Amino acid sequence: MNRVRQQHDHSLSASAGSASQIYTRYQATTYQRTMKTERVIHPQLTIFLLSALIILVIPSVASARGKIAYTSYQDGPGEIYLMNSDGTGQINLTNNPADDFQPALAPNASKIAFVSYRVGAFGIYVMNSDGTGTIRLTTGAYEYAHPAFSPDGTKIVFQARLIGPFNWDLYMMNADGTNLVGPLFFNENGDDVEPSFSPDGSRVVFSSNIPDNFPQIWVIDLSAQSPEVQLTHEFLPFHDPVFSPNGTKIAFTLGDASTPEAPEVMVMNSDGTNLINVSNNPGSDKHPVFSPDGTKIAFTSSRDGTDDIYVMNADGSNQVPLTSSSLGSGNLDPSWAGNPSVNVDIPDDLARGQESALTVPINVTDTPGEAIISYDFAL
Repeated sequence: MNRVRQQHDHSLSASAGSASQIYTRYQATTYQRTMKTERVIHPQLTIFLLSALIILVIPSVASARGKIAYTSYQDGPGEIYLMNSDGTGQINLTNNPADDFQPALAPNASKIAFVSYRVGAFGIYVMNSDGTGTIRLTTGAYEYAHPAFSPDGTKIVFQARLIGPFNWDLYMMNADGTNLVGPLFFNENGDDVEPSFSPDGSRVVFSSNIPDNFPQIWVIDLSAQSPEVQLTHEFLPFHDPVFSPNGTKIAFTLGDASTPEAPEVMVMNSDGTNLINVSNNPGSDKHPVFSPDGTKIAFTSSRDGTDDIYVMNADGSNQVPLTSSSLGSGNLDPSWAGNPSVNVDIPDDLARGQESALTVPINVTDTPGEAIISYDFAL
């Protein structure tokens, strides 16, 4: 089988910065020290760093909502849109006559990778989340699809194949397009598609149509590139798998155009057990993605006659539309990312002539009973 060959043999270089990084574990109502001395008056986190007293006010860990990028056909060809997680602030970022689709937000929502047909072939591009700085990442006589960022934003996993009747395979590259690696999974007789990373970046979950020609959900360990594990074993097609932020669940689409029943959004344990239909609607529901805090799922639904972006609680309750498209157009392919920012107030007598207030991005990973918070700042 023809495969994409490795095109780069050098890794992404990085220069050391001046920012200090601290990791703090929140358990019950107590912050515990992991790197620097600290004391806590809940809900405020007080950190002593380099003799400077910095106060981080964190109203609620669970309030992380982020941004949602999606594909919209309301302007004609596919365009990449961005909106707030409540559906407000919808804006066209690409404004390009070519077909742009399948957006993937970087974890901090600063970049968006997407697929475009701008040069007569489907390639992967990346742009800033305000629509500026668009760069083409892929080249060659191949077509590319379904990009997804790693949790640290430094890698992109995707599917690719030679243009023509060839099989799809999984590949990975640096976020700037260098160091192309793959195939990640060796499937000589079928397609490996729709990849996404686990929350710790060590695994990739994807859909593969071996061995019974019904796409099933598989997971591969990137550290060894084996053994791969097949999680589902049904005579039904499984698509669009994504991990929950804490890694304990996988949401996916069950069904497609080949099945008599409309597709549904499902959730299962990350070991493939306990499959639950969470959308449970006669319309076509697909393309699930968890919110950054894991409490909600955005998805595509055609229950009102055309594709639109909906959101629901992770258990399937409270399903509401975020977009409203006219017949003949549609909104689909949601990608949800972005963590909250907090204000850092530095007392004047310690600011030493520098900024007395900073806005600091924090990263939140929720698990039952705990959250891991990381943030960067410089004095």
